[in-house]
Amino acid sequence: MAGIGQASELDAQLKEKFRLTKPKARVTQVIDGQTLVINNTETLHLPAIYIPWEFDRDPGQYGKRAKDFVDEHFNDKFIRIYQSRNKDRGLLNALGHSAGYITRADDGFFAQVEMVKAGIAFAYPTQTHFEIAEMLYEAEAEARSEKRGFWADDEWQIMNEVTAMEADNRFAIIEGKVKKVASRNNIIYLNFGDNWRDDMTVAVSSSLRREFSKADMNIMQLGGQKIRTRGWIRQYNGPFMEVFHPSQIQVIEENDLYEE
Repeated sequence: MAGIGQASELDAQLKEKFRLTKPKARVTQVIDGQTLVINNTETLHLPAIYIPWEFDRDPGQYGKRAKDFVDEHFNDKFIRIYQSRNKDRGLLNALGHSAGYITRADDGFFAQVEMVKAGIAFAYPTQTHFEIAEMLYEAEAEARSEKRGFWADDEWQIMNEVTAMEADNRFAIIEGKVKKVASRNNIIYLNFGDNWRDDMTVAVSSSLRREFSKADMNIMQLGGQKIRTRGWIRQYNGPFMEVFHPSQIQVIEENDLYEE
């Protein structure tokens, strides 16, 4: 639990990245681990995280844990809501719900960070919600080190180019060495093997090269680098993942490689 000083410091950090759109609102209902109702009038979605979900009628153990967590820490509590500074993107999700980052008004307990730290949500920055990626990655590293939540579950461990062969149509974190970078039809391909027809491949639109440059990452120079990438994986000429923002890729050192 954050103290008053820590809460003030966090508030200042978040104000540098977001607009404080609601300094004080009350959570009146928790629908699930990422969906709240505030002041009985507005539905709010928590972006930049991914909660493992099984079925619509049965979200599974992690979906239930996430709802219980939000119930315990935020239901009937006053919160502060921070939202994107971009008025054209990131304020609403696909369902038309408001999208925002929340902290408890009295002590700064930060929903997205604490859920990742508890091992009930993955850090999942996107092209519209990437501003606190590093903060979430630090929380995730702590949860992974302590084997909290799904980090004690074999199903949700970090994959490599071999174990990814068994994954299809699911969220995944994959790490390994990029053997070759290729560009074709305005798509940049990061290949983890010698044969693009069946190896692990990460695809990035060439239009994102400027975004990668702003993030101090030259995507065309990632060959030979060890990276960790996250997103939705499917089988298409081997494991295939599309990346939509530089924050979804981390260049990692040898000592940071994950080992079970």
